[in-house]
Amino acid sequence: MKHNLGLYLATTGSRLYGLDVAKAGIATHFCEKKHLQNLENDLLNLKQVTDDNINSILDKYDTQSKNSQFTLNSILPNIEKAFDAKSMEDVLVNLEKDNSEWAKKTLKTLQKMSPTGVKVTFKEFKVAKEMVDIKRVLEMDYRIAFRMIK
Repeated sequence: MKHNLGLYLATTGSRLYGLDVAKAGIATHFCEKKHLQNLENDLLNLKQVTDDNINSILDKYDTQSKNSQFTLNSILPNIEKAFDAKSMEDVLVNLEKDNSEWAKKTLKTLQKMSPTGVKVTFKEFKVAKEMVDIKRVLEMDYRIAFRMIK
């Protein structure tokens, strides 16, 4: 993810909802709940299942994501700067230097969390970012989770 958004979400526990999931690049399309049944029916009734046909249907129901703004746009520069760090300690220093309300709130959130958990998440995220095989990333994630609760 751009702007260190993934690292921010992973370490702070912040969540994205609705259109923001598409705006962040996690989802390719967004369909309003009231249209989901129609979307499902159209996909199930495809005569030929091709990428183009599927994308055409998804595009038909994705009427909002192209015309709306990402709710985090105003703080993306702050996120990018604060989370561009070699360690979690550096992130905390960056947040302390940033006098914005967002930085103060984020710092407060991080200070309530387990320091070990946040540091492990930070390191795992940095290591996973360099991996090219999702299977290896998921194996690492499982092993870390298993060892953390053991």
